[in-house]
Amino acid sequence: MKIKTHEVVAVREGKDYYTWDEQVARWTIDCRFKEVAIDYYALYLGDKKQFSGKSDDLRMPIEKGMTVFSIYEAACGD
Repeated sequence: MKIKTHEVVAVREGKDYYTWDEQVARWTIDCRFKEVAIDYYALYLGDKKQFSGKSDDLRMPIEKGMTVFSIYEAACGD
């Protein structure tokens, strides 16, 4: 799934700092257990890759106001 933001997003992870306006990720959505996970993602700013990585099913909290909540609602229609 590709997500394009209206404004630049800043993410800090430890000593690393990334800014991005587009994310490409592979999401796994489990409506039965109310889980959303990502196993691959890439962050871009102006079509230039800022960061990419793989994870072992990074579980995302489903909280209102976050992108993952909108994705969960669109897929599961809770």
